[in-house]
Amino acid sequence: MSSFVYMNPTKIIFGDNQIEKLPSLIPNESKILLLSGEKSAEESGVLSRIRDELLEYEVFEFKGIRANPEVSILNQAVKLVNNSTFAE
Repeated sequence: MSSFVYMNPTKIIFGDNQIEKLPSLIPNESKILLLSGEKSAEESGVLSRIRDELLEYEVFEFKGIRANPEVSILNQAVKLVNNSTFAE
């Protein structure tokens, strides 16, 4: 087996009124890749609320990710990042 280091720091925040805390959780000059599913987050208003909280950030959106997405869908998200100022 090859040697490697894997680090995956993740903070998951649950509960009411957590979207409003986003700006305090993200460093100022961050660029954000916002991934979402096909419809429910948009229809419920969650994406709109998230966008409102992230107005001060450079946000790239990739929509349409289904449960257990195929690699081709994820590669499209990677292409979005690589072809944008996100990667700079």
